[in-house]
Amino acid sequence: MDSLPPLATGAHATHCERCLLGLPSSQVDIDPSKMALAFYCLGSLDLTSQFANESTKAQNKEGWRQWIWEQQIKGPCGTGFRPGNYMSTSGEDTNYSESSENSPHIILTYTALLSLAILRDDFSQLDRPGIIKVLRACQNEDGSFSSEPYGGDADVRTTYCAFVISSMLDDWSGIRLESALRFIAGLQSKCPLMSRSYEGGYGQVPFAEAAGGPTYCALASIYLAGKGSCLTDRERKQTIRWLTQNQVSPGGYCGRTNKEADACYCFWCGASLLVRLNETLIAAFVP
Repeated sequence: MDSLPPLATGAHATHCERCLLGLPSSQVDIDPSKMALAFYCLGSLDLTSQFANESTKAQNKEGWRQWIWEQQIKGPCGTGFRPGNYMSTSGEDTNYSESSENSPHIILTYTALLSLAILRDDFSQLDRPGIIKVLRACQNEDGSFSSEPYGGDADVRTTYCAFVISSMLDDWSGIRLESALRFIAGLQSKCPLMSRSYEGGYGQVPFAEAAGGPTYCALASIYLAGKGSCLTDRERKQTIRWLTQNQVSPGGYCGRTNKEADACYCFWCGASLLVRLNETLIAAFVP
């Protein structure tokens, strides 16, 4: 088998910087996810050592840092980060209300904090009490977290983001932890006729089919909270078996039973195995 050519890191970095500096009008539909896009671009630049070797201009890095801080918004439910100022009448609008179309979002708060960490920010501008308050406002009765204070998606992805934010702040007072862990425990491939199904992985919501992404989010949340001991040996072995059975020839992983292998699931399933087998969170995106 021929060896793979080296990654063209310079060209890849140029593409990421172009996306950070401004997208064409044809990409307007990405506006609601602009903060997440910034995280992927900044993460790529960091992983390819563009920051370490100073290939990226200091002026650009400062501009990106300032733009992220401009998206920190405050309101009656606390403080968080919005996708961008695309729904605002003014770039200086940093307040929201119950009727706001651009309120703080847990997943985008997660990506904003990680992006700032990649940019080596000192977090002196972060409203920590406000972030904790918005986490409280987003937690539901069943222990899960909605993506926004006034509603939105509520599943293991947003719950994982709440756990990461709490870990980064080293403050878990914004989470009713036992309630959140009960929600996560209820995701392990249950069905109405059995206490646990044959699968062993975790679904996105209760009674959902097990999948690689939700399984990683569930396991990472448990270990970020330092609660790995709450898993029984049987539960651990069930999940390891399910994850290893998802590896198919010639080596990739499928995300769900009987599906095609997908490159992203090499991370979700591989990182889940790393969490399970080592009982420490080696693979989580926490600086």
